[in-house]
Amino acid sequence: MPKIKYKMEDVEEASDTSANSSLLDNSRSILEFNFDLPQDRDHYKKDKKCTVCKTKFGKVGLVNFKKYCCKFCYKGVCLKCSPKQVMHPETLKLERICSNCYQKSKEAQVVEKQEQNLIAVQQIRQEVIAKVEEENQSKNKNKQNAKILAEKYEKLKLEKDQELSRLNDVIKQLNEQRDTLIDNFQQTKEKMNKVQEEMANRDKLQNDLDNDLSGIISSSERDRNEIGQLRNNLAQIQDEHVRLIRQIEEMSGPVDTKAKVKRKSKGEEKMLARIENAKLEYQKVLNDHNDMKKELEFKESELKLAEKQIKMLEDRDHEIEIQNRLKDNKSETTEGQEDRAGNLRKLIQENEIQIDKLKIEVEKARKQKNMKKKKKKAVELKGTDS
Repeated sequence: MPKIKYKMEDVEEASDTSANSSLLDNSRSILEFNFDLPQDRDHYKKDKKCTVCKTKFGKVGLVNFKKYCCKFCYKGVCLKCSPKQVMHPETLKLERICSNCYQKSKEAQVVEKQEQNLIAVQQIRQEVIAKVEEENQSKNKNKQNAKILAEKYEKLKLEKDQELSRLNDVIKQLNEQRDTLIDNFQQTKEKMNKVQEEMANRDKLQNDLDNDLSGIISSSERDRNEIGQLRNNLAQIQDEHVRLIRQIEEMSGPVDTKAKVKRKSKGEEKMLARIENAKLEYQKVLNDHNDMKKELEFKESELKLAEKQIKMLEDRDHEIEIQNRLKDNKSETTEGQEDRAGNLRKLIQENEIQIDKLKIEVEKARKQKNMKKKKKKAVELKGTDS
């Protein structure tokens, strides 16, 4: 027999069918329950007494016990034991129901409600258990995450300390290199100042030497011209000397000195006077010749000395040029050192920036760890309250 789910409505006792509709409208409450309707719908015809109170149907003394049919169990019942009418699930009308069926429906309703409540409680229990398990899993996961984060934090802290130590060593080395470079730069600067001072002195000396060289060269040119002129004069004097000697020989001939004293003639005296004058003039020319020769030799020695000085000045100019080249090389080396010092300063600044970034990251990691600790405590307090 299938179980039919329907709505049952409680009504006040009614002795006849005409009052049922008004009573149904006055008070009703809907009860849902499962009720088995029997297959035998004519069972009440066989019943001789009420199925509830067992009173026989028919006239007993002055009272007539009329038989009624319960439309839910289809058994015979008296009016006393079937005071209620409810909506029938098949006819959808108000039909008589006996006290047993009504009680059964009530019990079924209570049982069904209890079962529903039990199912609801079990569902709630399962949900609570699932939620507790989920919270436990979340707590375990949070613990694992906290452990992992703590390990990561310790690892980051160790790496940070190592990196800071390494950076401090690098900074220390760079500071030492910077100090060394600054000292070298100061020394190089002092040397450069000395070199520049020496170069200024050498430039001045070179200018003086150039002026002296120009004077010596011009003087040498004048000396060469004078030597040429003296040679020409000497040649003329030599020619005059030869001419006078010839003239004397022509005038006197081979004359002995003793014989020359004995001659007392007037003409001879005049001739001798002329000869003496010619000799004196010859001696003067000869002396001039010797003087010019000495002067020529002196000029030639001065010319050689000037050429030697010119050679020395040229060698000095060559030496100064070499020193200038060395100076240029030193200045290039100094510029390279300055570039290196600039690169080292830039590297020091970059390392300082990297250190500041690492400090910021460490501070962020510390704040995140504190926030996670607070969240963990809040979750634990919430779990304790539940």
